[in-house]
Amino acid sequence: MLNAKDFIQRKLKQWYQNIEDIKIRYEFRPNIKTHIIEVLPIELCHNEDYMILEIELLEEFNNIYLNEEILFITKGGLNEIINPNLSLEHEPIELPYTAYGFESNWNGLSLNSSTILETVDNTSYALAA
Repeated sequence: MLNAKDFIQRKLKQWYQNIEDIKIRYEFRPNIKTHIIEVLPIELCHNEDYMILEIELLEEFNNIYLNEEILFITKGGLNEIINPNLSLEHEPIELPYTAYGFESNWNGLSLNSSTILETVDNTSYALAA
């Protein structure tokens, strides 16, 4: 049987892999035997699929780890994560080029005689569209 911290961290990593744009931070406070889980964005807390996952985690955890608690929080509440044991957040992707003069619409990308300046190994290449 996994200890409670490993159990929770395994579940949270599954959530992170399966829920788009989720941000999760987790901290265990041994003095009060409480596992604090922060989930963002707050809109997830109103999503029925997410709520089912949260309820399933609580039920499974409470049946196995009788002397410990889970507390779900979000930003702006009275409780906060101080020293996270786990932090899961998608990093923004930085592209290795800068694009200028694009016109886009939601039906696709259209180029309007624009120029793309691409930098590779500190060498600039101008590409005409």
